[in-house]
Amino acid sequence: MKKQLSKNYRKDLNDSKVLEVKKPNRIEEGNDSRPVIYADSREGSSRVLRELERSNVDIKVKSLAVADYQVSDDVAIERKTNNDFISSIMDKRLHKQAKELVDNFKKPLMIIEGAELYSGFIHPNAVRGAMASIAVDFGISIIPTRSPEDTAAMIYRIAVREQTHEKSDIQIRTEKKPLTTWEQQLYIIESLPNIGPVTARKLLEEFKSVKSVINASEDDLKKVEGIGDKIAKRILRVVDSGFKTIKSERYLKLKMDNEMVQQMEDKDE
Repeated sequence: MKKQLSKNYRKDLNDSKVLEVKKPNRIEEGNDSRPVIYADSREGSSRVLRELERSNVDIKVKSLAVADYQVSDDVAIERKTNNDFISSIMDKRLHKQAKELVDNFKKPLMIIEGAELYSGFIHPNAVRGAMASIAVDFGISIIPTRSPEDTAAMIYRIAVREQTHEKSDIQIRTEKKPLTTWEQQLYIIESLPNIGPVTARKLLEEFKSVKSVINASEDDLKKVEGIGDKIAKRILRVVDSGFKTIKSERYLKLKMDNEMVQQMEDKDE
């Protein structure tokens, strides 16, 4: 962070995992105190951050380990555009990010930005199911916004609500909590084709270890509820295929796009 912190803040110069920063005093009409919003450095080029910079807020850009914006010790906000939300369903980032949010914050929020959430090539029920899981399974409130400008206005309003009354220091998460062995095992198995959190857990409960799941035969895999012929064959194809070095990033993108379309076609059969 290039700018120096103001006198109302103190910077921990030690190499600790958490940077403590004193929050502004109570925000009142006519008071010069401004709400403070911490933004992840990856949001640096976003229209949301540019809109916030035009508002009466104190923006602090840092490399946040979890979430895109943090407005208090308890409240962090993960912002997703429609396309990003769909992509995170496809590559299975969504549940991992949701778990990191609830592990690190008492009141995590997810903003879904845009008006055409159901216009992609994923079936609307898959999108609804993902949203239901975020809200019900993880207890994360979902806030829809129409545009980057709308998102910036919502983040500003949340910051004002959180910082209206003087509270304890904000703890900025600069590193994620380490995953447990159990979480890492699930994460590895969930990376297999068409395997979600529920089926991953069933596979590990059946085979007892990641190694045994990887070494399982097609017939053994199909004994697990939720694993049919197609999924078993796809798992074995990933496990048994030799690794090919891809030299062109453009080729990699085209190949990934083709594989995603193929998965959608297979689901429609």
